[in-house]
Amino acid sequence: MSGNGPGSSMSGRRVGVYEIVSEIGRGGMGAVYLARRHDDFEKRVAIKLVRTGLADPEALSRFLSERRIAARLEHPNIARLLDGGATPDGEPYFVMEYVEGEPLLDYCQRRAATLDDRLSIFEQVCGAVAFAHRNLVVHRDIKPANILVTPEGCPKLLDFGIARLLDAEGRSTGGTETLHPVMTPDYASPEQVRGAPITTATDVYSLGIVLYELLTGRRPYRLVTGRTDELIRVVCSTEPVRPSTAVRRERAPGEDDDDAGSPPGGETGESLARKLRGDLDAITGKAMRKEPERRYASVDQLAGDLDRYRRRQPVMARRGTVGYRAGKFARRHRIGLAAAAVVLLALGVAAGATLQEARRARIAEARARRRFDDVRRIANSLLFEFDDAIRDLPGSTPARGMLVDHALRYLDGLSRESSEDRGLRRELADAYQKVGDVQGNPFHANLGDMKGALASYGKAIGLLEPAVAAAGATAEDKASLATAYLGRGGIEVATGAAPKAVADSRKGLALRQELALGAPGDARRQMDLAQAWQFLAFHLQAAGSIAEAERALERQSSILVEREKAEPGSPTVRRAIEQNRYVAGTLLESLGRQEEALATLRQAAALAEALHREDPASTVYLRDVGYAYMEIGVVQTALGDPGSALAAHRQSGDAFGELAAADRRSVDGRLGVAISHHNVAETLFNLGRRSDSLAEYRLARPGYESIVAAAPDNLWVTSMLAKLYSDLASFEPEGSPSGCSLDRRSIELFGKVGGAGDSPQHRAALETSRRRFAACAGAARS
Repeated sequence: MSGNGPGSSMSGRRVGVYEIVSEIGRGGMGAVYLARRHDDFEKRVAIKLVRTGLADPEALSRFLSERRIAARLEHPNIARLLDGGATPDGEPYFVMEYVEGEPLLDYCQRRAATLDDRLSIFEQVCGAVAFAHRNLVVHRDIKPANILVTPEGCPKLLDFGIARLLDAEGRSTGGTETLHPVMTPDYASPEQVRGAPITTATDVYSLGIVLYELLTGRRPYRLVTGRTDELIRVVCSTEPVRPSTAVRRERAPGEDDDDAGSPPGGETGESLARKLRGDLDAITGKAMRKEPERRYASVDQLAGDLDRYRRRQPVMARRGTVGYRAGKFARRHRIGLAAAAVVLLALGVAAGATLQEARRARIAEARARRRFDDVRRIANSLLFEFDDAIRDLPGSTPARGMLVDHALRYLDGLSRESSEDRGLRRELADAYQKVGDVQGNPFHANLGDMKGALASYGKAIGLLEPAVAAAGATAEDKASLATAYLGRGGIEVATGAAPKAVADSRKGLALRQELALGAPGDARRQMDLAQAWQFLAFHLQAAGSIAEAERALERQSSILVEREKAEPGSPTVRRAIEQNRYVAGTLLESLGRQEEALATLRQAAALAEALHREDPASTVYLRDVGYAYMEIGVVQTALGDPGSALAAHRQSGDAFGELAAADRRSVDGRLGVAISHHNVAETLFNLGRRSDSLAEYRLARPGYESIVAAAPDNLWVTSMLAKLYSDLASFEPEGSPSGCSLDRRSIELFGKVGGAGDSPQHRAALETSRRRFAACAGAARS
């Protein structure tokens, strides 16, 4: 093939099992061709072929290095290596996934992509670069032309032709560059220009330039001559103007010809500048610092700051004043601006006493506005920043309860202002959900008040449903409503309303599916969707729809497999997998597939224990350990292995005991301890150790009773207490006053619970108590 010319002359030639269709790109050392397998005309690929007769040894080395590097990178946002080899003439080649897409800036311009659209795509690109860094690969040539976006909005990072492998310290193994390093000048970092050692900070810098272009539609620097001295002066010494300033400036002559980009959504001038000013200016500036050590320490940190910006949280790039951190939760437009404008107009036309009166009114309005914003900022700061900081800490439940109660009083006072302020309505809804979690969400450290929790979630949903139904509903509105539906479903299951929980979880799932479809590849949206499938599975199981619950878990699992590939080692992804294994284990248990259930639950326990070892201060992971071993003990009992079951239940009790000791006000820990005592008691009874069994039953009683006394509507715990009374009655002589009293209370509680306590064990306990109590009644008559 070495004697062939470029372009169409290669059409129809064979490279391995592939047949070349046409040329799609050319460089100094070879070309890229569109090809297809000659035995499968539906599969299209891209073949990169180097011309050994034309390429110099350094170019050939780069080509082979690119092939080796591509082979180690398997990520949904990186074009995949499919094959490789050499032609009979000794020309090396490799075969890549063919990406049907267009360059990043072209895609955004043609679709008039909004600011949020661009940030979503950019975060996915960051995920790809971070993955490469975790595999000790630095790209060194990140630019919009090397990022293709598919019609579905999924970006693919291409061309690792000048990438370098890193050593364990994160530095390039290639050593110091020459004075004429291989690079793209417009996207090169100061260290590349100077020929200094390359690290992952080099890619952070190039990503900063790409972000700058996405935000402004232009590049931060303009190179005129392209000479080395100009390149060093501009890149190493010239500070670019802030994005918010750049979008207000007129383009220089000829600039439109060079820069194919356009600003977000076609916006220009002050409107766009207001959106970029502050956080996005700071994020872009930090990524593009001249000194590598002053940039973001990793691409994950850059992506994290953009995610915080999109969620209206404080960003790392602007850490500093308390006012900034609290103010992030205030809306950027102020209620009452219209009224202030009327007052200002009156000032312009009034005279004398009217002028003085208007001035006083304006001062009063401004004072009231400041007070309103102060209350709003403080309440939001308490509810979101401070509560998030202490939520998983041992012993924090009382402080969280007091915190949200006081903050909510302020926010309730603002609810009258929320009808015209979409942002305030969402803030109130998010606040009500946090209160509901602390009050009685069984999947969080809580105070056991499920009735109050349902009321708080109902308020949140009442605020959000009209906003989502109205025109112009935002992704944030839909995301908050989805979370509210799913959270309320979890509480409904615990109160015996499984059908309502299924209905709510279906609504939440539908919203999260819509959001994920609108942002393909967005990691946060994918994880939210995976969680929604898990909630639906759990609620379907509670409602008895086991087959459908299995299908929902499979949908969650398919998402988590992809997320684990993209984010290996992520605690968030690993915990989601642990929860998936836990629910899957309980499903298998209910189907009687006990051996499979045991293996699956052991996977969940191992994941939970590993996460707890890594973060021993987290109560969430400790809780997961407790519940995993609890279910393992139940399955081992069903398998006829009471000795192993006893050990598992005691492990569960140890975890919940630690949780209860760390946070005595949390129902979560106390309930786990009570259930563990109850399970140990039943296991000892089956082993014939009646006296030890009775002692454990008695230890379980105060935990159940205290929870039911504080929250009589908690039917889940009420059903456990009903069974406990029946179990305790079996130790009393039949017909004795104490035994009859326990059976009567068991029957009463089972009657209150109804279908919520309808399990084989509970039905058997109820029938036993009824039989014994009938004998009690007969003895009383005689």
